[in-house]
Amino acid sequence: MERAIEELEEILRSGEIDLAVSLLPVGNEFEWEEVRREPLVVLLPSTHPLSRKQAVSLSDLKDLPVVMFESSFAINRIILSAHQRHELEPTVVARTRQIDFSIELVATGLGITFLPPLLADRFAQPSVSPVVLSEPHMDWRLAMIWRRGVICRLRLKHGSRSGEKGVPRTDNNPFSRPADHFATVRVHQVERMTGFGAELPALRAKEGDAPE
Repeated sequence: MERAIEELEEILRSGEIDLAVSLLPVGNEFEWEEVRREPLVVLLPSTHPLSRKQAVSLSDLKDLPVVMFESSFAINRIILSAHQRHELEPTVVARTRQIDFSIELVATGLGITFLPPLLADRFAQPSVSPVVLSEPHMDWRLAMIWRRGVICRLRLKHGSRSGEKGVPRTDNNPFSRPADHFATVRVHQVERMTGFGAELPALRAKEGDAPE
């Protein structure tokens, strides 16, 4: 089963899961820890003249059709907000839930799409070129989120059961582990639920602490 990030947030609100992957900003009902931040890039067919530029602006792209993700995908908020700041309206020619399919559509010349470099590099192909966007406030901010107070309540519950102050650190109690471990808790349940969460365990192992 695959779900967009906004759908995953609804599952988190319902209490079905305790921890999820999302993109910032999120609602006030959630607490969060940012684990990755990078500016979006635009993916163009390698034959397009703009693909040879070092950087482009949204104004440069205003006449090009856009391949978007489905409306419930949180990355759309970043893309649409940036267009609105420039009083632009993207011409959406297709929507998809699949990163690799969106890139295939770009390769055919149907339109352009936007991704963080992490995923653009992962799904790279010779017929598609990522180009830096010279646009502020188009950062892709990946975070672990949880319902406000949930982690504290779980820590208190496990700590009081053991009769100790704080939380016992045991393999069977994931909420007793350090904050930087939270990035891997239940990710196996959500990495297929959003195209933007699957890289998280590798990022933690590779990069250590989250950026400030």
